Amino acid sequence: MTALPGLAAAADRAAAGEGATLERHAFIGAPGAMPATVQAQAFLRDGDSLAAMNEADAAFRPPAPPARATVEVAGLPRGARAEIMPSAAR
Repeated sequence: MTALPGLAAAADRAAAGEGATLERHAFIGAPGAMPATVQAQAFLRDGDSLAAMNEADAAFRPPAPPARATVEVAGLPRGARAEIMPSAAR
């Protein structure tokens, strides 16, 4: 099995959405910076896409990224390829 086409773009959208949510709720001040995330759970429709997910996710994380658990799932809402669920602290 190969990585799902477009997974990198889907991971970029998921991480950007995480940053926007944290910013909207005043966890962070600078768009795109996510130092407040202490743990994240990532859900992938295809486990073979983990390397692409890691690459895309790393662009949004500080040098010492938070803990992350990644699981493969049978499906995600609206046909999404990836979803990230962060836990943040102030």
